[in-house]
Amino acid sequence: MKVEIYFNLHKRLFSVRERHGKVIAHKRWVGLVRPTFVVQQGGRERVLRDKSKNVHAFVRPEGYQGMDEVIPFDILDGYTTVRYNPYKYTSFVDENEDPIFEADVGFMYLDKQNKPVIKVASLDQAEQLLET
Repeated sequence: MKVEIYFNLHKRLFSVRERHGKVIAHKRWVGLVRPTFVVQQGGRERVLRDKSKNVHAFVRPEGYQGMDEVIPFDILDGYTTVRYNPYKYTSFVDENEDPIFEADVGFMYLDKQNKPVIKVASLDQAEQLLET
């Protein structure tokens, strides 16, 4: 099943919805396989114009695993942080503010302050981190 995952501001969890359909789950952690990062420009323009948030940016993974338990944050220290701010960027960006559109693997999770975090890595990076 193809899904889109986004941070739900009202529930303070990640919503997993069928592609262009209904929400099927809410999760604290989501493991991602080959995610692509999507920003619908019409929705972004509406945010800029109306100053009111709407769901227009999300992650489309080829596969995912939703989890409710918290895993140790430090295992993702070598991963790249990805973020999106409609007032600053037209796409998701990495730590250097370079646009990012896809990755090999990743996680979406809530940090200790319950703020959403997205971390990604290449397959080689993920394998190296798991070996240490």
